[in-house]
Amino acid sequence: MAESKEIANHWKKQLLQRKTGLHKNRKVSVVTLHHQPGAGGTTSAKQILWELRKEYRCAVVRRISDVTCEQINKLRTYSEQDTPKPPIVLIDNGDEDRLLTLCSQLEKRAKIVSRRFEDQCQVFCVLLLCIRRPNLPSYVNERSVQLRHDLEDMELDWFQKKGDILQKQHVQENGVDPRLLLSFNLLKQNFNPKYRQEVIKQFVDNIEDDKEKSLLRYLSLMNSFDLDFQSVPISAFDLLMTDKRQTTQQQSTTVSTFGIYSPQRRVRKQGWEVNLTQSLLVLINRGARVQFSAQLKGLYIINQLFAKEILRYVQEKMNVKTSDVLIEFLDSPMLHSYNKSVEVLQKIVKDILKKRQILNDNKKEKFSPLIMDILEHEDSDKAGLVLEKGFHLLQDPMIAQQVSRLYYNYKNWGKAVEFAEIATALKPDNSFLWDTYGQVFKTQLKDMYMECSKSNETLTKDQVAIALKLTSESIYKFQREQNTSEKEYYSKNNDNGYFAEVATVITFLDLLHFYPDTKDMSTLRRFLVDAKFVPNSFAFFDSEGIRFIKSFHERTNCVMITISEKNSQLKYGGFNELLSSIPDQRKLLFDLKENLDKYFGEESNDLPVSGSGEEAIDYVRRRVWKLSGRSLKIIIDLRVDESGRDKLRTIEHLIQDHLPFEQNLQDLVTLISARVVRSLNTSCQEREFVEILRWSRQAYGMATLQSENHIYLEAFLFFVLFHWQTENRKVYAKELCPVQQLQEAILKWRNAYNKKYTRQKDENNPYYRRETTFFYLGNGCQFAEIVYYEDLFINEQGSRYLERGDSIWQKPMVRKRLSRLQGTLKPNGVEGLVQLKSSEGNVNPVHIPTTLPIADRTLWNKTVFFFLGSTWSGPKAFDVSLENDSLAVTSTYESLSSVAGAIPRGLQYRQVSNEVTTNKGYLKKLEEINKQLQKIKNLKQLKMTTKEMEEVKKEEQLEQERNELIRRRDAFLSETAAVEYWRD
Repeated sequence: MAESKEIANHWKKQLLQRKTGLHKNRKVSVVTLHHQPGAGGTTSAKQILWELRKEYRCAVVRRISDVTCEQINKLRTYSEQDTPKPPIVLIDNGDEDRLLTLCSQLEKRAKIVSRRFEDQCQVFCVLLLCIRRPNLPSYVNERSVQLRHDLEDMELDWFQKKGDILQKQHVQENGVDPRLLLSFNLLKQNFNPKYRQEVIKQFVDNIEDDKEKSLLRYLSLMNSFDLDFQSVPISAFDLLMTDKRQTTQQQSTTVSTFGIYSPQRRVRKQGWEVNLTQSLLVLINRGARVQFSAQLKGLYIINQLFAKEILRYVQEKMNVKTSDVLIEFLDSPMLHSYNKSVEVLQKIVKDILKKRQILNDNKKEKFSPLIMDILEHEDSDKAGLVLEKGFHLLQDPMIAQQVSRLYYNYKNWGKAVEFAEIATALKPDNSFLWDTYGQVFKTQLKDMYMECSKSNETLTKDQVAIALKLTSESIYKFQREQNTSEKEYYSKNNDNGYFAEVATVITFLDLLHFYPDTKDMSTLRRFLVDAKFVPNSFAFFDSEGIRFIKSFHERTNCVMITISEKNSQLKYGGFNELLSSIPDQRKLLFDLKENLDKYFGEESNDLPVSGSGEEAIDYVRRRVWKLSGRSLKIIIDLRVDESGRDKLRTIEHLIQDHLPFEQNLQDLVTLISARVVRSLNTSCQEREFVEILRWSRQAYGMATLQSENHIYLEAFLFFVLFHWQTENRKVYAKELCPVQQLQEAILKWRNAYNKKYTRQKDENNPYYRRETTFFYLGNGCQFAEIVYYEDLFINEQGSRYLERGDSIWQKPMVRKRLSRLQGTLKPNGVEGLVQLKSSEGNVNPVHIPTTLPIADRTLWNKTVFFFLGSTWSGPKAFDVSLENDSLAVTSTYESLSSVAGAIPRGLQYRQVSNEVTTNKGYLKKLEEINKQLQKIKNLKQLKMTTKEMEEVKKEEQLEQERNELIRRRDAFLSETAAVEYWRD
């Protein structure tokens, strides 16, 4: 078919990367084939392997396991040790988590192999991912192909001719009746729904045996709603198709082998399945392989489209709903047995209850297709009944999670709490379950806010007390989620608890605008930031409640710094496009900070006249927070324009003039960050550079002695970056630290990083996130000797390079800007030894890790050259080679004019704030619409002019606009409260 040729072309394009230069920074190429069920995706993929089998080694991964990576590597090198061709590997509807694990393992293996002299690997292997999706994505990249339920004219013509040939063979040679080839005819009819309905009616009506009817009913139910379209073990239907009842003892016996006793399953012989009627056999396949069990044979409806049509027709005949069929199935004896086939069957049932479909925007549906069908055609009560029954039968905490999610979406708060508590009790070490528990209370709080905003009614004291209790409960659950997620070393990085905690605080504060005493923003702000002030009407709260509210500022600061640092200091893996939905944390961060600034940020640089010294210090820190967010990445983004650079100068002055920064590490780190960023690419700032040397040394000393819970890696970064001995820094010998202290600082830096990000210690972890690199050592003097990573992608004309990764090191502009250091590569290939000469002429060794292990033994113990980059875990050697081809430059470097006009990644979100992102903007817009609607209501009671009649005609449009505004605000609060990232 035409699709097969198109996919084959994509394959060859991937395999010819070394000629085309595509994907230079990824050794494992991925081509994705998205196909609708029954569109022939798996068949097309296997046909491609067949067509390419003579040129490349081809393989099919039936199940991803711990040894799959090694198996692919052996396939690649078998009999071709020197220059092996990349194998082509098909993975059909692989599990998302396992697939990400495999890709990460293959990529790491490929990078190690590519560093060997004997194997200059550019393409390690090519994966063809065959993904079945009813809703195809609205956008796919150049490495993806889609197969829909729609054939081209040439394909339809081929099927028509082939059908004629089969018909002649049937008549003349007594061949197979082509009418029985349902999948073939479905394609021939171009997936015509009418054809499916006619065929299903014909064959289903001919099935008369009650047991066969039940088998078809249950099988079509599972095949209709199972996203993986798994075959069901034949033996799982034994208790349905026969009248036997097996006990545990009858199903297994104990066998002695060489004195070792072990249970052994009774081998099942063929039985009822060989006697099925012809009408049923036309609709099902009996010879399928069962997933996760090669020994079991399975059944499945020949096509998922037919499965859905069969279920629909059976339901019409029996006048039953989907929930009725499922409850009947759950009550059947099939699920109450004790053998391997029932284990597989139970897994399928779990999947259809909890596994969610990916939508065309690459986000997941709220619930599984089965539950969504019940919600659409029945009601939430039936959906809850089905989920509860499934949980009580299977005792799966992830199903309990779905029960809770269903109930809090339909405001059944008591049931939602009940099942969230059950889920976390069954699996307390799962952060996603704690997230659901927190969302129960957060959603209830959000519901209170939305009701108040729509009705504009004021809150009573009792309602405020309820809101505070909901806030307290949700924050406690989200903090449990945070603590749990940090210990989940081998699962998805779940940072949602941090975002959700801040969003909960914001929702509560927004809600307080409807309480009379805090309706005025100035009163509410004073209540939040003034340690002594409490509005009179809040006297009904006990001291603990008041302390809890007043702790919001400090707590949200800590959480925002944590997630901001994670977002900027760690990067996601190279295969995140395989994940169904990746939250845009930069946008969420900006939205949350914008809301927090309304309550805790200060607008003026002028200190208040009244107040104590401590109050003035707190004021300045709130002002600095609003300007910088206490984040190096936000501070770097400020230099994009003159206004931002003015803010950098303001930050410096505020901290130097009003804060005891020499006693506070956070203040000192912020001051250094502002000074460094403002001065990047400049020289001739003698005094300011000397201050940085002194401040960075001071910050490092405080960081090594700090008793705070928060670890500021910036203190280590600035100390090593500015105290590294270079020729241009000899004039600052008195200010520079000894080389021995530099080596000690590098070790402490790494230890601090590992303590801060404990789950990033294991590089073999598929969810491992590498540290980012912010700065490099450049050619120049003073601040011109520090080069920001993003500036490497700006050429002399001021435009940005599109390329990322290792290819950037070969750009002449980059080699001109960066300093190339000399060292010796140690025999292990993972670190270099640099001999640093102190100002007094003494030579001291400093160990610098390489970015990746270098397996090329010809480089070991040799003099090599490299660029020095400061990652967040310490300095590393980049672009290690035998060549020292750094381009000659002058001692100073001109400031890049293009930096001022280039918008850093993520900064564009400052330009997309709208009326639903803040409470003030939303209520203002809602009030405008309500006033217009009230005016129209008043006009209707009067005799109207022609102009007024035109105004009245806008009522329906305004109502729609109001509803849409409320919907968008609700959606925004839901988004910031819970990223669509639940685990199924």
